[in-house]
Amino acid sequence: MNTNRPAPDEREWYDVPRLAELLGVSQEFIRQRTDRREIPFYKVGRLIRFGADDVAKWLDECRHDPMV
Repeated sequence: MNTNRPAPDEREWYDVPRLAELLGVSQEFIRQRTDRREIPFYKVGRLIRFGADDVAKWLDECRHDPMV
């Protein structure tokens, strides 16, 4: 069992509108990324939720270093 991951009730969660607001993108952009499985998400019934730590990791993976 992975003990490094916080319990579900201790994690910070975002829904589509909140994540779009945080990233400064449209809700459609977030939905397209989930449809393409480009961003990690959880689906609870019909609800889509994003873990804050998963989003942070995904953003780190999207980072491009400047060319020198």
